[in-house]
Amino acid sequence: MDDLENSQTKQREDNTGPMWTTLPFGKHRGKTLPQVICHNPSWFLWAVRNDIFFPDLAREAEVLHRRLRGIIIPKPRPEDWIVEYRYEDDGRFLGFDIVRKAEYPSNYYKADCVSVDFVLPSYRGEWRKFTRDLR
Repeated sequence: MDDLENSQTKQREDNTGPMWTTLPFGKHRGKTLPQVICHNPSWFLWAVRNDIFFPDLAREAEVLHRRLRGIIIPKPRPEDWIVEYRYEDDGRFLGFDIVRKAEYPSNYYKADCVSVDFVLPSYRGEWRKFTRDLR
């Protein structure tokens, strides 16, 4: 239990930003959830969807997951734009584009924000496509 408590309470000591709990278990032991998202977003989404985090980490995971589901369109006047999500016929994610609301084709799924919920973590290549389009 000492290991769990030490890992759980190890946080930034320089007080220069948000404090995040480090993971006390698994292949990402010692990393914070933002670090995990940067290196292995599929695992993070899998963990959130399977409810594996205990109370402190569960709260942090919910905050991060909510932010990843509502990324504001990075354009001046984001309300004038929409996100088009494209998929293969078998449901695999192809990518997304940000287009003016008046110009989007009707055969794509549309949303008013960029969201990780449109990417399936089981398809590893989908993350490359998502991050490519996010840039």
